[in-house]
Amino acid sequence: MEPRKTPFGWFYEWCPGKDSILEMADLVVSRAGHTSIAQFVLSEKPSLLVPIPQQTEQEGNAEKAERLGIAVRVEQDDLSPQTFSEASG
Repeated sequence: MEPRKTPFGWFYEWCPGKDSILEMADLVVSRAGHTSIAQFVLSEKPSLLVPIPQQTEQEGNAEKAERLGIAVRVEQDDLSPQTFSEASG
């Protein structure tokens, strides 16, 4: 799937060249996998994590990242333009 422009930035379903795009990002919105979180921490990018519902590993990762102050967690069902704006503000 090709990336598409949204009112908030660019949307990538999957991005093979994510390292170069991560360098340009001001904020990363992502699922909450271990590898993804590690990349955001190493690149010092603020992140908004949306764990996959019922995926306890991702829910735990996002909860811990938020508790450590390295990310903001938003549940998928709660994600809206308003919650996105509040969480990324």
